[in-house]
Amino acid sequence: MTLSLRAFPVLAALALAGCEAPGGGTTPPAEAPPALGGDMPPPVLPSPADDTCGASRLTSYIGQDASVLDAARFANPIRVIRPGDAVTMDFNAQRLNFELDELGEVERIRCG
Repeated sequence: MTLSLRAFPVLAALALAGCEAPGGGTTPPAEAPPALGGDMPPPVLPSPADDTCGASRLTSYIGQDASVLDAARFANPIRVIRPGDAVTMDFNAQRLNFELDELGEVERIRCG
């Protein structure tokens, strides 16, 4: 029993060492969002293997106001996601997700 009590601090130190983040425990700073009116980042599109709903064919909607989605007709079900919206975790490979920015413009289109 004496051996196990002596080994406990060593085992505890090893277990805690595994919790440290790579690079000395520092977390890289988050990227700042693009400034309003500045250069627009390239559109975020699904990879061809993940494009089960045809999102890559709808790049013309990126940067447009969400109101254009009201008049559009899609063969797939759609979901419009605004900043701060609660979104269910159910996955539908055919569903189009239109993610909006703070201005109500389409920022990203993805399947799910």
